[in-house]
Amino acid sequence: MILVLTKEEQKIHEILLCCTGGMTTTFFAQKMNRYCELNHSPYHFSAAGSYHLDDVYKDKELILIAPQLRYQLAELKAKYAPVEIESIEASVFAAYDCPGLLDQIETIL
Repeated sequence: MILVLTKEEQKIHEILLCCTGGMTTTFFAQKMNRYCELNHSPYHFSAAGSYHLDDVYKDKELILIAPQLRYQLAELKAKYAPVEIESIEASVFAAYDCPGLLDQIETIL
């Protein structure tokens, strides 16, 4: 109870996971939200297909793209600046590795 009463408000970082169609990143975002909730991490995840980025990028602090979109990284960084855009490590993405993705995010931010 003391921890709850003395806990400072944490800024919630809005992070978008993006893949070609949005299906695999939606699943990963759900897993990450649950993981962050259980670990009291200040992140909220959403997901979108790459064709929806124009509609959803503005309120995000970080966009993480799936490994299959890595070839577009430079183009996406230029188009959506000043939003930070990086690629998810392939091994992290393939295993839906929540701690691994959180480590990557904390390195970026």
